[in-house]
Amino acid sequence: MILTAPNKSPVVEKDGPVLVELVRQLLQRYPDEFLQIPFIRTTLATMKIDSLGDDAFQLGDVDDPSALIENAVSYNMKGLVGKVSLFRPSILIMPLRSIDAVAENLKKLKVLSVGPRTEAEIYTLVACGFEPDNIRGLDLISYSDFVDAGDMHAMPYEDDSFDVIVLGWVLAYSNDQKKAAAEVLRVLRPGGVVAVGCEYTNLSNEELRAQDADVAEAPKFKTTQQILTLFEPAVDEIYFRHDIAPSRREKPGSLMTIFRTAPDDRASDGG
Repeated sequence: MILTAPNKSPVVEKDGPVLVELVRQLLQRYPDEFLQIPFIRTTLATMKIDSLGDDAFQLGDVDDPSALIENAVSYNMKGLVGKVSLFRPSILIMPLRSIDAVAENLKKLKVLSVGPRTEAEIYTLVACGFEPDNIRGLDLISYSDFVDAGDMHAMPYEDDSFDVIVLGWVLAYSNDQKKAAAEVLRVLRPGGVVAVGCEYTNLSNEELRAQDADVAEAPKFKTTQQILTLFEPAVDEIYFRHDIAPSRREKPGSLMTIFRTAPDDRASDGG
């Protein structure tokens, strides 16, 4: 076995040569350091997917199908081992890990990754120092003991369950982004941290549909302020913002923001 979810079977299990045994030992002894190598994270994630049969994938119950874009599940399935799904998580999680309030409490923070798609995002969280036992994922599809199959618009968790929630490029699958944001605030503890990443494009939804792209009914985000507005008035302190520079507005890119919610009481439409 290489890495194990809490009280579950190994994430990757391989019998074989000395190299595999060496990898196993390194991951057991130095999981944070070893998983800091991007090639290791992506290789482990790809190995796991390649070893699975079709019956290994679980589909989550959807509370309100209209809240999801059409073909959301099939789109996720097709992109499981794509370059974007394997490498993109780190560009949001690395800034998250650098925030003092997070860095000082890494080993005890409970983290939820919404829409991780593959285990690469889970490995990135471990590489940053979060404890595997404190990490959960939630996605429409799951093949992993770390990831629960479910709907971000009706999360299968109790109120105040997590200290940190990561939404990496998942709001694009929502036709009801306000409802998704309200669920985040419900399962996040007061004073918790939210990290959001969204794809930026200068194209309109109509232009994207003309290219046969599956897009949400809501307009595409153009600024981080539009993302933050979804969570108001619960936004208390903004730690990080990455907007698109004027010189790059004709190119695709990433909008990212990390913020803390109000520490005492939750001020949201859903809380």
